[in-house]
Amino acid sequence: MNEPQETRYGKSSIDGGGGIGGGISFIGADGSVLDKLPSGMEAVMDPDAICSLDYSLASLTSLSPPLGEGQYQQDGGGSWQPRSSTADDGRPPTATATAGTTGAATARTTTAAAAAAAAGAKRAREEAGRASSERIASSGPNRHNRESRDRDDDTTGRSGGVEAGETSGRGAAGCGHHSMAAKARGGKKRRKRADDAGDGDGDGDRDDPDFDGKGGKAAGGEVEDANENPKQRANRVRNREHARNTRMRKKQYVESLKLQVGEMLQAKAQEERDAQLETSKISAKRTAMRQMVLNILYLKATEELSPRSWACVLDDGFTCVCPITPFRSFPPSEAQEDHRLITGIEGMIQDTASLAVFIKSICPRSRNPTGRKLKYQFYTSPEDTVVGSNALMCQWLMKTDNATECGALCDVFSHGMLRAHFSPDNRIKRLEIVFDVMSLMQQLQRAVGQGELRMVPNTLALATQPSQQARLVLSAVPPYGITHTNEAWTALMGHTAEEAKMFPFTLMNGPAEANNGDALETLVQTCIGSNVKRAEMVDLSVVTRDLRRLAVAVQAYPLGTPDGATTHLLLVMEEIPVCTPLPQTGLDLYPFV
Repeated sequence: MNEPQETRYGKSSIDGGGGIGGGISFIGADGSVLDKLPSGMEAVMDPDAICSLDYSLASLTSLSPPLGEGQYQQDGGGSWQPRSSTADDGRPPTATATAGTTGAATARTTTAAAAAAAAGAKRAREEAGRASSERIASSGPNRHNRESRDRDDDTTGRSGGVEAGETSGRGAAGCGHHSMAAKARGGKKRRKRADDAGDGDGDGDRDDPDFDGKGGKAAGGEVEDANENPKQRANRVRNREHARNTRMRKKQYVESLKLQVGEMLQAKAQEERDAQLETSKISAKRTAMRQMVLNILYLKATEELSPRSWACVLDDGFTCVCPITPFRSFPPSEAQEDHRLITGIEGMIQDTASLAVFIKSICPRSRNPTGRKLKYQFYTSPEDTVVGSNALMCQWLMKTDNATECGALCDVFSHGMLRAHFSPDNRIKRLEIVFDVMSLMQQLQRAVGQGELRMVPNTLALATQPSQQARLVLSAVPPYGITHTNEAWTALMGHTAEEAKMFPFTLMNGPAEANNGDALETLVQTCIGSNVKRAEMVDLSVVTRDLRRLAVAVQAYPLGTPDGATTHLLLVMEEIPVCTPLPQTGLDLYPFV
């Protein structure tokens, strides 16, 4: 059998081994049989009329076509084959009008029989399709039934195809048409089964919202199963209710998740606000703590002695720990094993006054007759500050600004660290200060330029030791009698030690006409007559034994005992050279910000 030839509407099978007229299967408009289409024409074939020539018609090939002009010739096996396109004389053969007349009549008879066979096969297929549809409707959504139904349909399709093929001679056209119809029906069933499989639960869309619960869909769905038993119906209703409840639970769960997300967002926003508020509080507290430390340094630099000012910075139970400073005045009771312990606001005022006297004593009055004020400042930097929850640590620097202008040989500076602990109201309740004491003492000795190391006594025993300074010791009990003088004071005033002890300290005021007023008495009352025993430095005018008036710089230091009692007052005098007074400049200090 040759390969089928394509036409506009289908395929036609040509029998090349013994067909009519050597394989002619085209009929012209006038009913004549053609071996090929004329030029410019197209074959028009009805798909329902396509048929196949049965092998039983091969006997018609015995009707040998007339050779005519030699168009066909018989080979050695008895079959007719087309003659070569070139004749013996070299000219192409020509077809005669009588060629294939008998074959044309036979082809028309065979075509009519094939058309009848095709119509019978078509009716058989329709009946088989209707029977298959009835079985599909009667069978449930059971998978086993669907598989059995598919096998029945395949068997029916094959049987119909065999019958149609035997009737029409097993033609390729009839078989192909039947195969395409069977494939179309099978594709529909497979698509239906795919839809059921896509449902995911294999229940024939029973849990769909538009399922009516009776074997089919309420609108646009499949036809319900009339033979469904009560158990299947109950299962379908239960599945439907389960699907509805599942959807409801999912919706409720999504809503709960939305509520949880909203609550979490609100909680997070609240946490952020609280954190921001806490951060602002901490920042404000740290700023206040640092400002308190700056206030302490500022009060020291400005020699503030007002208890009210210090009460704004220091707590009632304030304590301060600092190194022992032999070059400064301090009560003996503050000395501990290796440090000083300053307690209360009064103790801080005493320390501030002692620091002021120490700064003034850096410049000898012999080189500063005008008494210019020595300027000094404290410095600290935010970069060198560490602030905690209730404590602060920082570095500090104390430096003189005009020591050389006031008569000192060099400026003096000292640096160290401090740590402050704060009360709940941000006042300082404990202060710890550390610095190098020996370094500051050496600088003080270089600035003064004297061979003797300047030490400030704080007890009577230290005050009565030999010294190059003119010292006078007074009793802390009125009328403040003189208890001790040294040789330097005797040389300055002209009185002997025995004469000085016989008179009150006012003898230095001289006669009434040369009286210097109560400046000396005020100095004594300031140092030891009040609750705050503190050091002081003033310029006084005294009268010597030979009635000479001298201008002296007096440094007053309270002397006490280890138990805290003040027993005496030490006065250290230094003569001021007589010269034309120069305008004095006040202390101009500003806190470091």
